[in-house]
Amino acid sequence: MYKMLKKTIVCGALVIALAVPGVSALTVEEPTIEIENQILDISGSVTDAKPYANVSVEVYYPDYGPGDIDITSEDYIAQMKEAIFWMGQVNLSRECTYEVNLDIKDAPPGEYLIRVSAKGSEKIGEMKIFYSSPEQQRGIIDQITKAENREGIIDILDMESEDSLTVRTFRLSDPLYFSADPEDTAGLLYDYNKEFPLDINDSDRFKEILLLCSVADNLSKGNKFDITEYASLFTPDADFLEAYNTKLKDSVKKSFTEGFKGLELKNEEDIQTAFSHQVFLSLIN
Repeated sequence: MYKMLKKTIVCGALVIALAVPGVSALTVEEPTIEIENQILDISGSVTDAKPYANVSVEVYYPDYGPGDIDITSEDYIAQMKEAIFWMGQVNLSRECTYEVNLDIKDAPPGEYLIRVSAKGSEKIGEMKIFYSSPEQQRGIIDQITKAENREGIIDILDMESEDSLTVRTFRLSDPLYFSADPEDTAGLLYDYNKEFPLDINDSDRFKEILLLCSVADNLSKGNKFDITEYASLFTPDADFLEAYNTKLKDSVKKSFTEGFKGLELKNEEDIQTAFSHQVFLSLIN
């Protein structure tokens, strides 16, 4: 039903993979999960395992988990088909790592549970990830572009909660999204869209612009953070960036963003200009 992209994957029978209890140094580490271009990538390692040993990987549909399957029931196979998006066995590499790539473009949106287990390990590696379709992402961006006022964008973004639909749909995780004032960030995004209309088909650019607005709000409030981590958002002047990196003391850098407090910052150019000015002031003081 769903296309598999890794040749190293060996499909297992439809049985639940259970960790075998017992005393063992074998440990399944928490997996790393990413979604890009509608490909679900699951990777990880097993400590003290034998190279090329098998691990079992289970991916559950949204709102399902192992507790929804009763293996003593006569229709447990039907239950598994309903609950499990994909399950199989993967051979570890020589370094005892594994990777699974799954095509999820036709999968329903929602939060997926991923479980990784290995024989001899008491621990099962578990992670959850929220999958949203491009159609969902376009829908939210479209609502923002059509918002008649800042208040409308505040309701759409709902940045006060890390579990909000927008946060999960775009998998927003940078701490500056949440340290910024939600209302002020929405206002900046509203103004930015009026001057530079958002492209509803470019979710990556939307995330960049939303992060830019969050950075701008954090700066205008004088919040402390390493501004150079966000240099790609506003492309600072090369000479001033070099001066920041090579001529400013670490103690100055730690409080550098406090100098932006009270500034009106609306776009990349505003931040770029303010950065150069603040570096100049730091050099002469």
